[in-house]
Amino acid sequence: VAVGNVKITPSISGWWSCQSGASCYYSGSTVSDASGNCSIVLLPKNNYSVALTPPAGSGLAQTVVNSVSVLTDTVRDFSINPALILSGVVRGPNGTPASCIKVEVREQTSNTLVGSLTTDTSGSYSFPLSAGTYKIDVRRNGTPNIPAPAIFTVEGIVSNLVISSATTQDITLPFVTLSGKTTDNNGVAV
Repeated sequence: VAVGNVKITPSISGWWSCQSGASCYYSGSTVSDASGNCSIVLLPKNNYSVALTPPAGSGLAQTVVNSVSVLTDTVRDFSINPALILSGVVRGPNGTPASCIKVEVREQTSNTLVGSLTTDTSGSYSFPLSAGTYKIDVRRNGTPNIPAPAIFTVEGIVSNLVISSATTQDITLPFVTLSGKTTDNNGVAV
């Protein structure tokens, strides 16, 4: 069945040598029409990763298709997968649900971002994903309700996460505390 209003985003990681030693970079996207038809102008390249983002509420998941070769004018149809739900709770080291934590889910092979949200006071997150292998990154995004570093990012806090059905993956933030007292060289508090 054709799916309309799908955002199609081909991506390449970084610059590449594209023609007679020239360096190329590409960024762009398009949206399919109501009949699922789409067209986008690209630079010729092997190994595009193509992210397909369906309309909200469609029951379909953002789907990433890797190793798409577009060296000449090419016709290629893409299939969008049904949604499988990845959910969980982000917690501090003492088990308290953590608010204001940005959770990002990336397709493991291409590192394509497939979902991003910031936790509320329940620490919960939920993403519709297609079957595949993913990694999860976390970072501060606001003022958490738990003690946390002023700025932090933990890339790959979960990696090689295989999604083949609805999955729960709770996350414990890896924080530790440094405590002590400042004194002069005689041991007197200052």
